[in-house]
Parts: sequence; C-alpha cells; structure tokens
Amino acid sequence: MRIGLFILAIVLAFSTALVATLTTRPPRNEIATEDILVLTGDVEAGEAIGANRLAWRPWPTSSITPGHIRKSGTATGLTDWSERIPLTRMVAGEPLLAGRVEARSGGALAVMIDKASRAVTIEINDAGGVGGFALPGDRVDVLFVQRDQRGQSGSGRVLVAAARVLAVNQAMSVKGATLGGSVKTATLEVTPSQASDLASAASSGDLSLSLRPLGAAKETPAPPPPPPLETPAAAPAPEPAIEGPAVTIYRGFAKESIRIER
Repeated sequence: MRIGLFILAIVLAFSTALVATLTTRPPRNEIATEDILVLTGDVEAGEAIGANRLAWRPWPTSSITPGHIRKSGTATGLTDWSERIPLTRMVAGEPLLAGRVEARSGGALAVMIDKASRAVTIEINDAGGVGGFALPGDRVDVLFVQRDQRGQSGSGRVLVAAARVLAVNQAMSVKGATLGGSVKTATLEVTPSQASDLASAASSGDLSLSLRPLGAAKETPAPPPPPPLETPAAAPAPEPAIEGPAVTIYRGFAKESIRIER
C-alpha cells in the first residue's frame, strides 16, 4: 500500500511539473499577414486578367509595398481588377501590382505602348530574316535593303535598332504566335521618327528582322550615313568670242584662238 502511494505521488509530481513547464513556455511569434490580390493563373501581356485568375491570399505584412492591392485598402472588388490589362506577362502565384496593369480604355495594343512611342506594322521579307522565329516581347533590328529603279537590290543597313516586337501577324502573345511559321507582318514599338523612316523605306526597298539575343535590348548606335556623292566639277567657262578673222591652234587637247590683225 505504501509503495502504491509512493508511486502515485511521483506521478502527480511529474504531471504538475510538466503542466507548469507548458504553461510558462513563451508563446511563438505569430507572423502578421494581410490579404492581397494574387494571380491564380498565367496572363499574357495585353490580355484581360479575368476574375477566374484572381484571388485574395494572405501575405506577410512586412513584405507588402504600396504597389500591392490590399483587400482592406481598396473600395473595388475583383470585378474591377479583372478587367485590367497587364503590360508584361505575369504568372500564377504572383501578386498583382497596380503599376503593372492598365485600365482598358482602348485597344489592348494601345495599352502596351509607352506614351512616347508608336506602334507601326511593317511587311517583312520572311525569307531574308528571322521573322518566323521572332515572337512578341523579343527585341529585333530592322534591316533595310534598297531597290534601284530596275528593281535590283543594293547593300543593306540597320534602319531601326532594338525595337520591341508587339505582335507577329495578329498574335500579341507568345501563346498565340507560331514559332517558325510564316510571318507576313510584324508590329513594332518605335519612336515617332523611326515610324516615319519605316513607312518611307517600305515603298523603296525590302525590310527584314534580325533577332537580338536575350538581354541585349540596349540600342546600339546606328551606322554613320553614307558619304554624300561628289558633285561633278563645273565645266570651264567658254572662251570669249573673238571678233574678226582668227586662227584656231590645237596643242594636244588644248585649243587656242588667235586673232589676225590686218
């Protein structure tokens, strides 16, 4: 009997110590979170996001920036943001940033262009370049080969460097474009002056694309223009007419007229 009471006392003492340890353990540091708008599916540039690819997800408060869209700080729901158009491709799990989307106030292509740029569509010589392998988002150089009056092609030069491809044929996304397929037109983002140059060149020669490697988006200086053609030397002034009888003397190719005095 005494042994049983002794064992019971030991068990009670151990239980009391265990409970005291658990109750005095400091609580774990909970990470503060807040719901922000996150993409649940991939979205191509120029494509409406859609409500089925948006959801509110908890995000660490310390990692939230002013660009994130907070559930507590927006008066609009998913419907308003679902109609926005991303300027670049976005992937699932990525937070939606207000600075990377635009409201649809016009065509999808107009949203993707920088305010100082223009979109111009050119007909390209697919056989003479890499038109079939240039996809939306790539950087290309536009090569120009001028034709003479007989239709013969001359030497080529870089007309526009590091232009961003906005669309190939009528596909504005990599998903809609066919790699290696037949390409008739390409829509590029250029400056207003470059758009004018391309329009002028299209009527006097052939245009083709030269694909730049990934990361080589910086524009290279254009080659210097060809030197101007030398103007022919002015013809020598005619000799003053000699009145009266005269004798013309030729010395090689030189001609001299001598008047005869009477």
